Order: sequence, then C-alpha cells, then structure tokens
Amino acid sequence: MNTERGRIVVAALNHTPAVHGVLTAARGIADMIGADVEGLHVREGNREPRMARGATDAVGVHLSERTGPVAETILDVLRGPEVVGAVMGTRALRGGPRPTGSIARRVIAGMSKPVAFVPPEADRPSAKAPKCLLVPLDGSDAASASFLEFEQRLRSDPEREITVLLTFESNGEMPRMLDRPTRDLPAWGHAFVRSHCPGQNRSFEGRWGDPGNAVIEVAEESKSDLVVLSFKGSFGWGHGWVVREVLARSVVPVLLLPMTSAEVAADDADIAVRSLEDRSHLALR
Repeated sequence: MNTERGRIVVAALNHTPAVHGVLTAARGIADMIGADVEGLHVREGNREPRMARGATDAVGVHLSERTGPVAETILDVLRGPEVVGAVMGTRALRGGPRPTGSIARRVIAGMSKPVAFVPPEADRPSAKAPKCLLVPLDGSDAASASFLEFEQRLRSDPEREITVLLTFESNGEMPRMLDRPTRDLPAWGHAFVRSHCPGQNRSFEGRWGDPGNAVIEVAEESKSDLVVLSFKGSFGWGHGWVVREVLARSVVPVLLLPMTSAEVAADDADIAVRSLEDRSHLALR
C-alpha cells in the first residue's frame, strides 16, 4: 500500500457493481476519521478488475492490485501500520444465499482493526462523513470503552449525532428503579448515557425484545447512516448472534470494532456479575 499519505482506510473492491457502494462508504468513513482512501482488488484468476478500476479512476482513488486468497490478503493489508481500518461488502449480491458472504466471515474472524461492511442493499451511501451514528451498547464497561476509544480517533464534528441504544430482552432485565418504565426510562437513559457513553450530541433509545431487531428498527427510525458495534470475535450465542443478525438485515453500513481478548474476558465477567445480581433481585421479589 502507499505509505506516503499518512493514515489509510482500505476499500476492498471486488468485480461486482457493489464496488460503487463500498468505495463511496469508504470515502465517507475516511472523511470521518481524517484518513485517505486506497482501493484494494485481489485478483481471482485472470479476470480484469474493470469495475474496481473504473470506480477508483472516477474519483481519483489509487487502486492496488494483489493476488492470493482474498480474505487472507485483505487481512494482511489491514495489518499495515498506516492502515486504520477497511471497508468491504457484506455479500456480493442482493438477497444472496448467505446473509454474510464467506470472504466477509473470514475477514471478521481474523480482523484486528475496525472494518465496515456495506450491504448491496445500501441506499446510496454518502462520500461525506456519516453524521448519524447508532451505537448499541449492552451496559458493559468493555463495550462502552471500545466505542469511546474509537471515537477519540475521529475528526471533531459538531454536527455528528450519536444515538445510544440499550435493549432489555425481558422485563426481568429492566432497571430496578423503573417503577413506571414509560415515565421513568428517559431520565434513566440520560443517566445511562452519561455513565456509559459520555460526550456531546448524545440521545438514548431504550427497547424491549430482540436486540438485533431493535438495532434494525432504531437505525431506520433515527435515519442512521452508520451502525457501530463492538465485536467479541465470535458469532456464537448472545452478542455474536446480535452482530450476525444486524449484518444480515441492515441496509446501512455496519462498522465492527474488534475487542481484544482482555476486553472480551472483562466483558464476560461483567455480564456474569450482572446476571447474578439480576437473579438475586428477582429471588427477593
């Protein structure tokens, strides 16, 4: 990759019309971070990257061409010291046989830096910095720290708005002080944001039910142009299933922030403590 321009966001471009949405979203995310965009095409056989070249030439973005296994090559480039993140397609086709493509899944499994996934259904991503971010949190310190650390690396933008989403999967998970949830939740949510996601231009959304479904609904209602999710590295039960559902159903780009093994351990311990506290509270009712 070209290392002379400072920080780089890599736009991983394939041979399908999805390159246009991926490249546009990459330009917007790079603008938000304060980085340059560089295109990457990994050749598959002898096929010429005509779409990738045409898309990058049209907006003056340099395109690097590599050979080798696609996911592994993207991960190798992502490890470069000048690379701060990547943007790629969630899957090649609208309504494809798999909600998340095989290459995207392998990149997710091995990524060490933020990667944004753009669905082919994305409605004209903007080449300007995203202004409305949806940040689903689970109440753990690790998930909050993951986003706040990422936010510190962004360019200052007084127009950026952040919607913090917390989903209660059952009535038993409701905060204990909410005697009347409809009346009390806004004030509690304001305190939650101050504690778990302090900063400017914040708003709170509290929902009940399926967390993945809540993300999709709130993203549409708030007209979010980027969903930002911390990711533990596994599509297993709980948090992993939420990430999997959001990637499968979201029509706006989804940015995954990989958590370190230490952050994952701390998060799991935090969840276990809160689960014990909730059970103790229910037993005393």
